[in-house]
Amino acid sequence: MQLRLFLLLVLLTALARGEVGHESSLQAFVTAAHKRAFDAYSLLAYGTVRLTKSAIRGTAAVVGTATLEEFDIARDVAQCNPNAPSLSVTGSLTARMGQVHNGYVLGGSGTMVSHSVRRACNPRVSKFTQVKQLDELEISLIRDSRETCSLPKTANTEKFNASTTLFKPADGSYSCYSVFSVDADDLITAKEWRYEGNSTRNLIIKVTGRSASFKDFKMTGFNAARTLLVFCNNYGSLQLMNARLHSAVLSPTTAITSMGSIVNGSVVSGSMRGEIVVLHNTYEPC
Repeated sequence: MQLRLFLLLVLLTALARGEVGHESSLQAFVTAAHKRAFDAYSLLAYGTVRLTKSAIRGTAAVVGTATLEEFDIARDVAQCNPNAPSLSVTGSLTARMGQVHNGYVLGGSGTMVSHSVRRACNPRVSKFTQVKQLDELEISLIRDSRETCSLPKTANTEKFNASTTLFKPADGSYSCYSVFSVDADDLITAKEWRYEGNSTRNLIIKVTGRSASFKDFKMTGFNAARTLLVFCNNYGSLQLMNARLHSAVLSPTTAITSMGSIVNGSVVSGSMRGEIVVLHNTYEPC
């Protein structure tokens, strides 16, 4: 924990001094930390996780404590690998009435996995020992988020009606990426985002504001594997209420509350609670 706080302090000091800035070309995002995280996990959460009636279709990791009930983990991982973890929790894990597929469980001190949790591939529960690696990844993810949020907008949105926002194709700036910016206040009445461009183009959608909420919301026309949704509300909050997001989500310090929502892409978050389905969808940068 002390190392984690020290590394966060170093990063925030560098950001304040202007020593950390975004790359002149978005091609740097091909090998960025969030791509590595999305490849490794369907859910990577930094903080307390409390989920019920939820499904994470790929592997999941929590840097913190986790309480899981009526859950399903890693169902869509290709095959059983008894030597690889499907669920990793650095702190205490309390789990009951669920399933962990295609791997084993890692948990920290105080972990209690009930016999009601089915682990067909490998029933083992081992102690988590690689906290440093995920702490260091967190620093890179915060930097990724900060740099992405500083990118200039290269494409525009327009209102179709009171509840629908159109995302217009970009002019080819920044190679194969289009960068959009949406204010959280615009989400109050939003029920649909609709993209009208080429599905092979990569989209970055920045959401600004201290808190954001998607309620009875859907995204249409978006290629989930090529859309990145970034929340620029450091240590803010995000509510997903009956929302359908077709994108990967990068919000490493954001507290997420979800009820009856589906994310068709990997999620990097702060704390998380509620009910959610995170589908196993590989993020494909340019």
